[in-house]
Amino acid sequence: MIIDRECQLVRLLADSDTTNDKIFRDIMVTDRAEKRQAVSKIDALLKHQKLPIEKAVNVVPDDLLLIANQYNIDTTSLLWIYRDLKKETKYLLV
Repeated sequence: MIIDRECQLVRLLADSDTTNDKIFRDIMVTDRAEKRQAVSKIDALLKHQKLPIEKAVNVVPDDLLLIANQYNIDTTSLLWIYRDLKKETKYLLV
């Protein structure tokens, strides 16, 4: 259930109809180092734009697409990876 809700949320953020299966496939084929690199690139973009991720998807969707394309994944999957690693990092810092 939680995974389903997370998929729904990233689809909503990305204004996407990407399936859960596609999101999971992208997550599984992207290795940990690539995920960290992608998150770093998104963080740099957000810092430069001074935007939270929730607004950036509407303001700089082409930039997010470029990052996703570098890893051969869908933007929706990229958002999942971003949110997942940020949650993980937050818990590690506590």
